Amino acid sequence: MSNLFCLGYTAVAAYVKQFSVISWVDAILVPFFIVTILGIAIFFRNWRYANNPVKKYFLPALALKMLGGLGVGLVYEFYYSGGGDTFGYYKTIKVMEEAFWESPKDGFNLLTIDFSDTENYTNYDLLKKYGSKMPFWGQIDTYSVCRVFFFFGIPTFGSYYALSIFSSVFSFIGVWGLFRVFVSYYPMLIKQMAIAVLFIPSVVFWGSGVLKDSITLGMLGMLVYLIYKVFIKKKLNPFYLILLFVSGYMIYLIKPYIVISFIPFAIFWVGLENQSKIPNALIRFVIGPVLIVSSLIGGYFALIQLSEGSSRFSVDNVAQFAAAHRNDMLNNQDYYRLNESGGSRFDIGSFEATPTGILVKFPIAVFTTFFRPTIFETRSPLIFISAIENAYLLYLTIIILYSTGLMGFFRHIIQKPILIFSFFFSIAFAFSVGLATSNFGALVRYKIPCIPFFVASLFIVNYLENERKRKIKVQNELFRKTMQQTYQKMNTT
Repeated sequence: MSNLFCLGYTAVAAYVKQFSVISWVDAILVPFFIVTILGIAIFFRNWRYANNPVKKYFLPALALKMLGGLGVGLVYEFYYSGGGDTFGYYKTIKVMEEAFWESPKDGFNLLTIDFSDTENYTNYDLLKKYGSKMPFWGQIDTYSVCRVFFFFGIPTFGSYYALSIFSSVFSFIGVWGLFRVFVSYYPMLIKQMAIAVLFIPSVVFWGSGVLKDSITLGMLGMLVYLIYKVFIKKKLNPFYLILLFVSGYMIYLIKPYIVISFIPFAIFWVGLENQSKIPNALIRFVIGPVLIVSSLIGGYFALIQLSEGSSRFSVDNVAQFAAAHRNDMLNNQDYYRLNESGGSRFDIGSFEATPTGILVKFPIAVFTTFFRPTIFETRSPLIFISAIENAYLLYLTIIILYSTGLMGFFRHIIQKPILIFSFFFSIAFAFSVGLATSNFGALVRYKIPCIPFFVASLFIVNYLENERKRKIKVQNELFRKTMQQTYQKMNTT
């Protein structure tokens, strides 16, 4: 028995050793950080949400995020044999941290280096000493992610899985903020909002761990929460304002197209909310269109300013970028490692790199983002899980559309500023992702920022429709009773 145990131990040790990420340090640090974070979370929950119905969702959602972060690492390490962007981030972060401890000056230079400046980009000393060891040296968006992970990695002693715990907690903070915004509008839909924002499997999994998507998802949720607090609830806290700027700027550096999809509808949301709070009906009627037009103009100029900072996402070049990105993915064999036939590839068809050309693809691009891959298009376990989720989302969408009717659905949407923002942002984002993506493996990750907004919008519309039908039923019942009483009085007389 002892020989068998030694043989098994040796086999496991040899298997683990061939990978460069997992270590025995993780067996100590990961449980320690999980227990510590959960202990702090329990204290915070009991203090902050003692008598709040959201209390029961706090710990389960946090625990799932941490498990999701660990799961991402295990999947990439053992299922994909140590490949993927997540370990590129990790290796880059390790070099940055080692440089910081060896030479704080070099570490600071690596943390603040500006790759848009060609002099810095070609800094031979930094490139020779550190850059050659960094998978993401010189890549502005991915290196920006590493800057964020750098701060998470300081207390982890080089442990990838401990780093994934901290990243998942950061993502949870933002997602929880988004959940709180929806609940503040519809406290009667706490369970539905929890499902939409906190417990959708693909969002929990791909929005956790050492991935670009976990950072952008967390910052997007934080951005929505801060906009709500500052511009709608008028909490002009300097700390909120700083966080608002930092979260928006970091999303812009990492994934500019999220900000470009987000800003017009966020400004529209704020404008409509403030217009609805004007007490005088006449003034509200007069100022309302002015606020709406001002919001649209402000959104347009904000997009122009963002476009100047990122030419590939400029208003003029967005069609060309979408076409080029799609073609790059179609021709990049690294995306099709799941099987030799490239089974995760899909194609919505070619299109002209013009505004008219991409608008023709609007329906198929949006449908692809929300409802594909289908069960019949899957050739791997991970994609199959996503396909089951997509099938349920399609079923939910059809049921709600059938209940409300197409016109009724959009009638509910346009009557609520929060729905205008969440629904149309999710559609605009889905369009951009579906248009520029041609691989299911990438699609299931890229689309997660829009899924909570879309599903929350569906639940809210369903509630509003049920309320409308309930009121009609009550009115009809009241009318029936009134007519019955009138008829009885006529008979008695």
